[in-house]
Amino acid sequence: FPLLALYAAAGLLFPLPAALLVNLAGLLVGVTVPYGVGRFAGGDLVDSLQKKYKKIARINEMKRDNELFFAFFLRIIAVLPGDVVSMVLGASGMTYWKFAAGSLLGLLPVMAAATVAGSSLSDPTSPVFLVTAALVVLLSVGSFVLWRVIGRKKQAAGPDAE
Repeated sequence: FPLLALYAAAGLLFPLPAALLVNLAGLLVGVTVPYGVGRFAGGDLVDSLQKKYKKIARINEMKRDNELFFAFFLRIIAVLPGDVVSMVLGASGMTYWKFAAGSLLGLLPVMAAATVAGSSLSDPTSPVFLVTAALVVLLSVGSFVLWRVIGRKKQAAGPDAE
């Protein structure tokens, strides 16, 4: 089910602070379960996922220095399915608290904006709804553009660039 719809539904059904907490708890569960699957499955899972998603190999190469920032970065750019990211990071042995903190921080901007938009859904012409809906779109487009720019810079730098 589309996460944006769930975020907005929580914003519509609960007072805003409670909706944000409900969505945050849901995100934590939503990233933890596939992380655990990956942690349990180990390297064989990463190998099979690398065959399906070619970008996974690059993920393992990039994860070296700062796990928390790396988890944040993968979530904020959102170019791979979230469950795949969680499974790969779990299978790679990433520390859980760094994974969880980075994932939640990376998912938070879109979740918060969509939750606020949902809280004002009863009046879709209100400035709150229009601004937060635009923010969700800008965050999504911005993450895609960021991913493309980084990909082009790495490609221009050559295969030995890190």
